[in-house]
Amino acid sequence: MFLASLVLSQFRNYNSLEFSCPPGLSVFLGENAQGKSNLLEAIYFISTGRSFRTNKLQELVQWGADRFELSCRIEFSGASHRLDASVGTGQGRYLLDGKPKRAAVVFGNFQAVIFASEDMDVVRQEPAIRRRFFDLFFSQIDKSYGKHLDDYLRVVKNRNALLKAERFGEMEVWNDLLAREGGWLAWRRKELLAEFERTAAAHHGLVSGGSEVLQLAYKTSCVGDSAEAAEMSLRRKIAEHE
Repeated sequence: MFLASLVLSQFRNYNSLEFSCPPGLSVFLGENAQGKSNLLEAIYFISTGRSFRTNKLQELVQWGADRFELSCRIEFSGASHRLDASVGTGQGRYLLDGKPKRAAVVFGNFQAVIFASEDMDVVRQEPAIRRRFFDLFFSQIDKSYGKHLDDYLRVVKNRNALLKAERFGEMEVWNDLLAREGGWLAWRRKELLAEFERTAAAHHGLVSGGSEVLQLAYKTSCVGDSAEAAEMSLRRKIAEHE
């Protein structure tokens, strides 16, 4: 799988840019502040639907513009696919091979791995940074994870809006959705983290010469060995705070 071409419009410092990548290794060279990181950010966004530098997608829009547009062509196993994204202050629009799709369907078709200085924050900073890192990673290797994550974030946003408006009589349906989506995510995070730990520990052992053992643990108040059990655990937690 490789990125065959990419087109940018009003993304960060790029008014417009179009380039093609041949199979194999590509290296981008340039002076400081010329847009190398912005270019990598665009590639990562078309892969994940998120930035590795900010949670605010509006910051990706070029100053003075109202939206940015990205389009890329990826090739693998003799097949070619086109991914398009148009994102602004309103709702984004996403296309897969020219057909409108939900973001969770479009992103994840093209896998990209980024390593930048900001990744050290995964170890140094607060748990939210680690959770975001793994959410992005898990969304790429499991499309259903990305869909459930999007649904969960939408539920949290709507539920918080009701709480702020003190519309407590409408909370039951959102509590139900919160338990279902949140429980599934907690269970799947635990499963995927266990798989990640096995691979990461093996590589860490090679780097450390076997002198250290890497261990990872997912700490959550929502417990269970299945999605259903995690959901019931979260339901009890929600009921305790009502």
